[in-house]
Amino acid sequence: MYILHCADGTYYTGMTNNIERRFAEHEYGINEDAYTFSRRPLELVWGEKYLSARYAYQMERKIKKWSAAKKKALIDGRWDDLKNLARCLNKTSHEFWKGKIAKELPEKKYVPLSDCRTVCSSEVENTSQENISN
Repeated sequence: MYILHCADGTYYTGMTNNIERRFAEHEYGINEDAYTFSRRPLELVWGEKYLSARYAYQMERKIKKWSAAKKKALIDGRWDDLKNLARCLNKTSHEFWKGKIAKELPEKKYVPLSDCRTVCSSEVENTSQENISN
């Protein structure tokens, strides 16, 4: 598996069983429709060998989805940065919703997951007792 740095500043991730041959194919530009064709010259900036082609393919698919910043951290060996860049901060993230709930519903108490059973159980008991007395 390998990562190329393209002339336009982007990264290309691929896999091969012969990196020298594959890099030469990219540099020569044998396929005009290829991502790297119009982004030459290229620089091989990272590579790793795997014993299993299946695992190499899985890693390629995973790394292709990474941001440029995350790929750069991998290339530079900045493992702590790689870990931080892997954190999900989009609208599906629990970190996003924890902050959103705290801002939009200040009267609501944020309950850590570990305390949820205790708090939720007591709220259900209180609600049930109120319904019985009404």
